[in-house]
Amino acid sequence: MPDKIKILYLAANPSDTGHLRVQDEARDLQERIRLGTRREEFEFIYCPAVRPRDFLRGLQEVQPHIIHFSGHGNYDKQIVLQDDAGLSCPVAPKDLAGMVELFKTNLKLALMTCCYGRTQAKALRRVLDFTIGMGEPISDAGAVGFSAAFYQVLASGGSIKQAFESARLLTRMEGRPVFKVSDLLVREGAEAELNEPFVGVPPPRNDVPPPSPTRTSGGGKSVIQNARDVQNANLIGVAGDHTDVRTYGKD
Repeated sequence: MPDKIKILYLAANPSDTGHLRVQDEARDLQERIRLGTRREEFEFIYCPAVRPRDFLRGLQEVQPHIIHFSGHGNYDKQIVLQDDAGLSCPVAPKDLAGMVELFKTNLKLALMTCCYGRTQAKALRRVLDFTIGMGEPISDAGAVGFSAAFYQVLASGGSIKQAFESARLLTRMEGRPVFKVSDLLVREGAEAELNEPFVGVPPPRNDVPPPSPTRTSGGGKSVIQNARDVQNANLIGVAGDHTDVRTYGKD
């Protein structure tokens, strides 16, 4: 891949949902990337408290190779972003996939560490080569452990299959299993790249034009600038009660 592999980490934990360790997850996976032998080839962009328009800006400005959503999924199989008041803003799978399709210049992989993320992953497989998502609730601790191990392997020159399988087996060994073998979805025609080092996988070929510069007013910052500001802050998790399952809503 040219330049650096950009990971757009999108986190949402609305105030009307149970507290999740998304900050811990972001911190841990950054630390694991720094341990990798190919760490200089990765760039991590952390976008917290994501609203739909933040998601759009992230895709447009960052042009990521990987998108990673960390947060809640509801019983309607929707990911839960935030609105301007910090409350839940569910997003349907078809809308998520439709937005990604418009800005998939470099995108190869989507990782959903939320409950019921398999429905989202299946929708995204229509437009991306590789997607990962569970079809059931995912534990908070398991999601954190899986993500950190997954990116450590990628940042050491591993393939998507190596990263997925090693992270999946590690969480099982630690007694907090997440993901099944079937939760790694591969688009038809992309199988040959599944076992290739991710740092060597070429970007997708498509006819999507590069995005135009984002307009800001009142001294607004870009997604990358905001993400770097956040990364310079303390990423230690917020104290208080938190749920161990990334599900929101009533069954």
